[in-house]
Amino acid sequence: MYDIQNSHDLVQALNKKEDEIVVTGSYCKELKTLIAANVPDSDYVGVMPGQVLTQGFFMPLFSNFVNDVLSLFDSSNLSKEQKEIKKRLRLYNVIKNSPNKISLRLKQLDY
Repeated sequence: MYDIQNSHDLVQALNKKEDEIVVTGSYCKELKTLIAANVPDSDYVGVMPGQVLTQGFFMPLFSNFVNDVLSLFDSSNLSKEQKEIKKRLRLYNVIKNSPNKISLRLKQLDY
């Protein structure tokens, strides 16, 4: 488990694909804006109703495609580091979200 207090440490932990990441301190506020900007996985549910087998295969591809297209039209003034964090956050679930602490867990571990 990584304890993160700035963006540089978060990029390192995300690149290593750490199982659990805990963000504390003043960096939580900035991270919450990046998390809120990502399209949640629940918004993709129901795209192909009734196709259980294909949904498991095509949904990750479809969600990555949609996120990549949306990033092309992203007019926010994010730095390169913030864009990298936003992109890598898609691999994580937010477990605990309080004013001074955010816990992230790798989605692969939930399967």
